[in-house]
Amino acid sequence: MVTGTYTPDRYNTNGAQTEFDITFEFTSEDHIHVWIRNKTTGISSELSNPTDFSVSGAEIITVDTWPAGYELIIKRVLVLKQNTDYIRNDPLPSDKVEWDFDKVVEMVQQHEEMFSRAALLGPASKYSDVGLPEPEDKYNLIWNAGKLINALRFGASDFAIQLFMATFLESLTQEAAVIALGADSDWHEIGAAGEPAFENSWANVGGVYANMAFRIDADKFMHWRGRVDGGADGTSVFTLPVDKRPDEQLEIPVRAEAAAYISIHTNGEVYLHAA
Repeated sequence: MVTGTYTPDRYNTNGAQTEFDITFEFTSEDHIHVWIRNKTTGISSELSNPTDFSVSGAEIITVDTWPAGYELIIKRVLVLKQNTDYIRNDPLPSDKVEWDFDKVVEMVQQHEEMFSRAALLGPASKYSDVGLPEPEDKYNLIWNAGKLINALRFGASDFAIQLFMATFLESLTQEAAVIALGADSDWHEIGAAGEPAFENSWANVGGVYANMAFRIDADKFMHWRGRVDGGADGTSVFTLPVDKRPDEQLEIPVRAEAAAYISIHTNGEVYLHAA
């Protein structure tokens, strides 16, 4: 009779151990499934019975060993179906009935364990029937009007900026937004006709990312946008027009795959450096 609670067994490997106890109740050896997981990468793979392990009483015996840094996981996995056909007026053997009821309990416990690894709304939440939108590359999930939607992903800091800008723009008229952020015509897009050209194999990443551009606002502050790659560290990306060059060299931290900064020289050359 299945009487206890169900919790999968997890063991840290040590390069020598091949015998691992099964501490939960089970009604069939076929229900025992085993995974080995790399704790550094998080990648796991399921082992095969009897090729990779066998069940002996209340333990499994593995063929291979794994060094420290791996985790062996033993779980009970049932096929969710009823195999018994009860015939009217036939004998009702108690051991068979108990086996069937035990299997039902095991299936309930299996779902309980699955739900324990799922993201659930709290019991007092006002929301229900929350679904997930279809996955889209380079998008994040955010809450909007009580449901999850896809939002462009730029990274943790840029995502925070995106949300800030959305709130900021909601408080502005269209005219005020143009003054604050600049109209499209105010931006000088690198590589466009009549604008500075890319140098040293640098180019726009494209796709969901804006093209490299700059503008100067009414207060003479220079603004930048876009994402580039292809060039080598410490080479010039492009050269600013004479009337857009600084009086002294500037260095500006930027977000990249590693710590990096842009340096803007007095001759107008714009470099991208790894920090």
